[in-house]
Amino acid sequence: MSDDEVIERYMRRFDRAVSAEPAALNELVESFSDDAVVNFDGTPYAGRAGLLELFGGVLGPLVEACTHFTPEQLPDGTMKVPWAASGRMSDGTVIAVAGTEYYTLNDQGLITNLVNEPCGLPLTPGTDEAPAR
Repeated sequence: MSDDEVIERYMRRFDRAVSAEPAALNELVESFSDDAVVNFDGTPYAGRAGLLELFGGVLGPLVEACTHFTPEQLPDGTMKVPWAASGRMSDGTVIAVAGTEYYTLNDQGLITNLVNEPCGLPLTPGTDEAPAR
């Protein structure tokens, strides 16, 4: 499996794991090596329990999500992946988020390190109105 395919598999699993359904969350965590670390908002999460906690908290409030991304391999082998996502929360609120993630992959096609750098706070249409002119 190519590095681009590893990222594609992870992103599709991420979108399928909305609502933190246990089988989908387990499939998502299978994208990672046993010693993987995910740095999300400056907090490192490690081990299966840590990753399930992270992704359960992020995906639990969502009922649908769609992520768009463009992987690029850097000269050191790191995968740089700018992304943008939209989704609907369980209360019906629509959100949009974006950022860049950096992945280190192993020879088995598993993620060993992921750093998420969001572009800012999530946008919520209707509440994040442009300033009056």
